[in-house]
Parts: sequence; C-alpha cells; structure tokens
Amino acid sequence: MRNLQKLKAINLFIILIFLASCQGDLKRFQYSLPNKKSITTNEEYKKISIIHTGNFNENSSVISEIVDSKILLSIGGSNALKGYISTLRETIEAPTLLLDTGNFISFNSVTEKRNATIKLYSELNYDAVLLTESELLNIPNEQETQIPFIAGNIIDLKSDSITTRLNNKAYTIKDIEGVKIALIGLSLYNKKSQGEDGLSGIYFDDPIARFITIKNEIGKRADLIILLLHAHRDQKAFNETIKRLPPNSVDLVLGNDGEAGLRTVNGQTVVTNKGDGKYIGLIDIYIDDEKNFIAKQTRSYPPIKLCSQFFDVSADCHIDRNDLEKIKSIKESNYKLIKARVLGKDLEL
Repeated sequence: MRNLQKLKAINLFIILIFLASCQGDLKRFQYSLPNKKSITTNEEYKKISIIHTGNFNENSSVISEIVDSKILLSIGGSNALKGYISTLRETIEAPTLLLDTGNFISFNSVTEKRNATIKLYSELNYDAVLLTESELLNIPNEQETQIPFIAGNIIDLKSDSITTRLNNKAYTIKDIEGVKIALIGLSLYNKKSQGEDGLSGIYFDDPIARFITIKNEIGKRADLIILLLHAHRDQKAFNETIKRLPPNSVDLVLGNDGEAGLRTVNGQTVVTNKGDGKYIGLIDIYIDDEKNFIAKQTRSYPPIKLCSQFFDVSADCHIDRNDLEKIKSIKESNYKLIKARVLGKDLEL
C-alpha cells in the first residue's frame, strides 16, 4: 500500500514538472515585445542592441494569414517593417545596429517586387547587408542603391580580389560610442545558381580562408567582430562553416539558417532568426569597460512578428498549433483585435 502511495506521489510530481515546463514553453510563443518591460538591461556593462533581418525574399507586400477560418491578419510589408524598425530604434535606450543576413532579393526575382524592395532597404539605412547570389543575379550593376553590401569571399576573377559589384566591401567597421565593431560578411555558394550568366567572372572562395585574411587585415582596428553568414537555409552547412572558424576569432555569428534563437556552436555565440518578411530579430550584446564582449550576457529576444494587429488577450498575432491554452483564450475572446504595439507604442499601420 505504501509503495502504491509512493508511486502516486512520484507520478503527481512528474505531472507538475511537466505542466510547469509547458507553461515555460507557452511564453516562447509570444512573438512580440509589446511593453517596455519586455526589454532587460544589465547596468554593469555597456549595451548595444542589434536589430536583424534576413531571407526577406522581396516580401515588401503584406502577407495574409487566416486564423481558424475566421480572421484575416495582415503580416509584414514595407510599412510594417519600417514601423517596427523605426519604433525600436527610437524606443530602445541603447545604441543600435541594423543588419541583414542576405537574400533580401528573391532568387527568382520579379522586377516590380525587386524595385520596391531595393527602395525599402535603401530607406531603412542599414549598417550592413550581406551580399548573396540572389542580389548579384538580379540587381543590375549599374543600378544605384544606398545599400551597404558586404561579402568577403565573393571574388572577381579578373582582378583576383573582392568583387566591387554593387559597391560591395569585404567588411565595414562601425564606431558605436567608442566601441569599434567590425562587420564581416561570408556568403556560401548556392549550387542552384551554377551556370547563371549573372555570375560570370565571379568565384565564391573558401569562406574561412578569406575570413582569416580579412581578420588579419582588420588587426587591432576593431574591438569586436560580428560575422554575417548566409548558407541558403542549409543548417548543416551553416554549422560546419562555424566549426571551421579559428577558436575565439569571432564574438558573434548572425544568420538565418536553422531554428530562431541563441545558441553556441563549437564555442561560438550564434543567433539566428526566422525572417521571410514576417519576422525581425533583436539581440542585446554587452561590452565591459575594456571593450571585451561578454558572451554570457547576450540576450536574444523571441522573433518579433510584423503584425498590423494583435489579439487583445495575447498582445501578439502569432498562433502555434501546440499552444492550446493561448488558442483557447483567443477563441473565448471572440478573436478581439487591437493595434499592434512595440515597447509601449501603438503602431499606425
């Protein structure tokens, strides 16, 4: 009898742990930062916030999502992207960087969408945008843009140096309130583009060999190094490239290949985001008084979904099919919608 009671107690304990873990999981499914308290700060160190996008794929138009065959939600689009980014820049109480990890032009580009996307990216005033085959194939070299492309392993065979098409550079160094941050771009070769006329005379060199060359060139001119890496949604290739990096050679790797979030790959701090014109990412990095990157303090927030409206009960517009409690609450509220909000500010979209 005692053994049976003991077994029941153990089972109850396991159930309670499971329920607690589920409650923790539910928080992951809120893809928004509706209030200022959503942002944390460690006063001991200097904070720099990084807003990042990737795999935009010319999604400058609104994307429609149908919820439970009842509600039509508008996600993304030029106005939403501009609204969210400008609000984050204005509201975050720290200096910010805006970075893109490549493929903002679709591989099978459509002229009207391409031109709208180039205009959008030019207006957003990015600090760096990773150059990939998609941009090289679809943006005419003579077309003027205000987009700061970087890619350190795309080589012009004629000059045997980094391609300068679209005013590309191997890297750029940003001075953020006295902290010099080198942004290096590496773009892996996409086999789908083999034989494309637009890549004639272009060679994608070994990314790590080029990275080492670039890092040696930068030398002591930078306090931090952030690597923008694009692997065409191939998480295995993405991770294998990171594993080939020399130890302690990078402070942060930023990409769009793999599950969204913060993780460590072979000792390197890595952050990836969902992208696709529906999400943007936000990271807080911390630097000490000696301008050293404090990896363990890095904070990657959940993907921010570019909602034009929120469900009132959840303060976001994202529904995960595993989030049963949230689905139930939204249904019980009769799908009541309110304006989308970022860090306490309503968005007029």
